[in-house]
Amino acid sequence: MAATPAFRALADALSDLVEAGEVAADDATSAAWSCWATVHGFAELCLHGPLAAVPASEQRRLAASAVDAIIAGIRSWRVREQGANARNRGVGGSDGMPSLTRGNDCFRKGDVR
Repeated sequence: MAATPAFRALADALSDLVEAGEVAADDATSAAWSCWATVHGFAELCLHGPLAAVPASEQRRLAASAVDAIIAGIRSWRVREQGANARNRGVGGSDGMPSLTRGNDCFRKGDVR
């Protein structure tokens, strides 16, 4: 796929986050596709789905919420991976729950839940 100007702008923004230490370099490609899919899915809902009848002001509010959620999710990848590494060393994880990282198997091998 040839990168569109919008996708290049997204990739550049993510590169800035990598340089700032907010996103791991290894996560930049996954982060870009996650952002791209979220925004395009939201646009589809606004254009042809249940949000088509919602006022534009509400669509903008919901869009901002979706973007905030994806940014928080991407930032949490690093935190979760750091927590998993600490638990593997016998540190942290007082709740006893396994780390839920973006690399888990829930979306591999066509298994979509």
